[in-house]
Amino acid sequence: RSTCLRLEVVTDIPGRADQLTEAWLTAAMRDAGAIDGSVVVESFRVETLSSGGVGLSGDTARLVLTYTRTSEVHNAPSTVIAKFPTSAAANRGMVESLDCYAREIAFYRDLAHQVPVRLPAHLGSAMDPGGSGRATELGSRLVERLPARLHLAITKDITKFMRPSKRRYALLLEDMGSEGHVHDLSAPPSLEQVHEALMVFARLHGEYWGHRHLDDHPAMRRLVTDIPRTYSNVHRGRARPMAEERWASWLTPAQRSMMDDALANFANDVDVINEPWTLVHGDPRSDNLLYRDDGVVVLDWALTAIAHPGYDVAYLLGSSVRVEEMGAVPDLIAEYLATANAAGAPVSAAELRRGMVAGTRANIVQQVSSLPVLVGDYGHHGMPADLWTPRLFAFLAAL
Repeated sequence: RSTCLRLEVVTDIPGRADQLTEAWLTAAMRDAGAIDGSVVVESFRVETLSSGGVGLSGDTARLVLTYTRTSEVHNAPSTVIAKFPTSAAANRGMVESLDCYAREIAFYRDLAHQVPVRLPAHLGSAMDPGGSGRATELGSRLVERLPARLHLAITKDITKFMRPSKRRYALLLEDMGSEGHVHDLSAPPSLEQVHEALMVFARLHGEYWGHRHLDDHPAMRRLVTDIPRTYSNVHRGRARPMAEERWASWLTPAQRSMMDDALANFANDVDVINEPWTLVHGDPRSDNLLYRDDGVVVLDWALTAIAHPGYDVAYLLGSSVRVEEMGAVPDLIAEYLATANAAGAPVSAAELRRGMVAGTRANIVQQVSSLPVLVGDYGHHGMPADLWTPRLFAFLAAL
């Protein structure tokens, strides 16, 4: 029975929730140590999450499980969260170009248990064998060398260039959502909550300061992009005119100047961001933070890297602090510095600012460049870039 179940993990990997089976769940959860060998998943029910479960980069669902033995006796979880690649082909192609699905599984399998941050426990996972990070880098280099006209063509149908694969990925995580709240870009957290999350990242950065042994781990890759020339051509040739038209009612001359400056410095800023200082989360906006009474839970570890801590700080503050509250940024940064220094990260205020400026400018380029290609929005609030970019401008001005 055990041999057969292990075979299920390798050959019958679900690519979405409706492909899950009791046999695969049992095998995957046993392999992760979430249940012991005497426990079998007898049945399960799929529930849609309150968010709908469909995100820009992945689809998620809650599974309600029953076992042949009671969960109370065997400490088997009554519910788990199942994560799969996004069903939006264009977004999946972009996410796979960064190897994010495989990286997150590698992180949860190898590193999650040792990271001093509250995060969901790994309860099982599987993925098809496929392209390594090295293969992905080679593909990125080929895209980067294309003529500018082809970079613009990418924005018309990104799946022709960043093709979504048929590779299957499935990740089972501890269900922590029923007792907490996630704030998306349309309803950011309070300043007190932002501060609470910032202190979590300060301690994370201090714990891993100077740890180069993770450089070559499968969960780690360069942050932002391996194709800065491609982004620059898309920004200049198609995205910037779209931004000018879409945001005409509020764009100021100073903000247009910031966009020009961000594009001019993009390639160098990417290099600054990727200087190997410490472990960074890489995607710490409010959508990926679960606020509970007992603390902040950090979600979505698909963009980890050994990089500049200023990137995490700028990403969190530049996405989560409302424009009208940016006056609080200097105090938040001072608190981060004090906590990070005490935790073992001797970063100076000047160095942190250098990383934050680079990270913010790079995010401005990315948000503008996302306008022609990303699928997904916040309904009447608009696309993520509509909400995020004004905060990035305000944050950069606050620095």
